[in-house]
Amino acid sequence: DYNDANIIMSNKLEVTGVIDFGDSVESWTVLDVSVAMAYSMLSSYGKPGRSASAAAAFLRGFHSIHPLTIEERNHLVLLVACRLACSVTLGAYSYQQNPENKYLLLHAEPAWKALEFIWGLNDQARRDHVRG
Repeated sequence: DYNDANIIMSNKLEVTGVIDFGDSVESWTVLDVSVAMAYSMLSSYGKPGRSASAAAAFLRGFHSIHPLTIEERNHLVLLVACRLACSVTLGAYSYQQNPENKYLLLHAEPAWKALEFIWGLNDQARRDHVRG
């Protein structure tokens, strides 16, 4: 999955590889994009107030090489929100099972903030963020 901890970068800041194939499946490309955008909203670049900028930067870069269809872009924000919701839900469950492991809460707060941002947008604004 394309989260920031699984992408290998060169010294020139070029992607040279991806690791963590534990949940690899053959599926739609837009799902990989949505995972990367969701996690980019949690990165240090995706600071409060800039999380949409981080996701948009990833989408622009990806789209310049492999354009998404209109239909894919129409579903992208919902898919990002779904990934964030899965992350906070599974993280909370795992933490409940193992409360000593604080690492399980790493994405919780920024993921909730990203979800609040997404659902705070009106429908047109959500569509405009990904249509370009």
